[in-house]
Amino acid sequence: MSTSTDTAALELSKLLPPVFDNEKLNEAMSTLLKQGTCSVAALNNAKQKHVKKVAVRWNTQSNGTLFTLTNEFNVEDLLTAWTRKDRFISHYSAMYFNELTEQMPVQHYISREVKGRKSVIKTAISKEKMKQSFMKSPRETTLYCRFEKSVFYFLLHNDTKRLGITNKKITRNGKTNVIQLTDVERTLIDISIAPHHSGGISNIVSAFRNARIDLKKLKNYYLSMELTYPYFQRIGFFLEKAGKSDLARKWQSMMPEPELEFFLDKNYTRSWKFDESWKLFHPGAL
Repeated sequence: MSTSTDTAALELSKLLPPVFDNEKLNEAMSTLLKQGTCSVAALNNAKQKHVKKVAVRWNTQSNGTLFTLTNEFNVEDLLTAWTRKDRFISHYSAMYFNELTEQMPVQHYISREVKGRKSVIKTAISKEKMKQSFMKSPRETTLYCRFEKSVFYFLLHNDTKRLGITNKKITRNGKTNVIQLTDVERTLIDISIAPHHSGGISNIVSAFRNARIDLKKLKNYYLSMELTYPYFQRIGFFLEKAGKSDLARKWQSMMPEPELEFFLDKNYTRSWKFDESWKLFHPGAL
């Protein structure tokens, strides 16, 4: 026999996605109270009896607790819950949801822009300082959690005023989620900047090969981001390696003449080859 507590849990499930945060739960409870559908006592009892914490394991500090009313949820439900408000899916995850790769990653990237943060270089970058910087390993975030076989990394970005961030409906098994993510052009820039968040160099080449690129939009995004290093050299190199030589030449005409020798990734070694066209050191065969 159904109780008022069970009825309240059922009504909550109609309003809530499979995975939600505390704010979303409170909104649903408030809606049901205003409708007069459930009593305060029934809703509080339903919360205690039926609402369960999602068992994610944080590396250091928690970045927010998620809840569920069901055991039937997936990675996309988690990503949907984490990308409410100012967070968005980026890098390798955005590659997948933008159909730039067919492989569903086990490493997911959830980003947030820091209001007012910009790249600042007080002095000109010397060739030797740049080389020393790119001989080092890339910085890794310590803010991440695990759920089953997946790892979710939380990244901070410079303030771009949400440049290239959009909503996309994802339907799987008859269920639709709306996620916030970077669009194709913003994703291509982000993965060029951070290959270690993007499945590596060969994955990035494949993403450029699979992408339908609006080159004017790519240029406008790139210039708006006011990046410290000449990442346009990486983008041109990736276009060429993806078999899009015509786009690479157009991109070259849109950008300034490369002034500095640059690097395709971190962990540079002296065994890397040098591409004269893009003035770029790279790890050899791709």
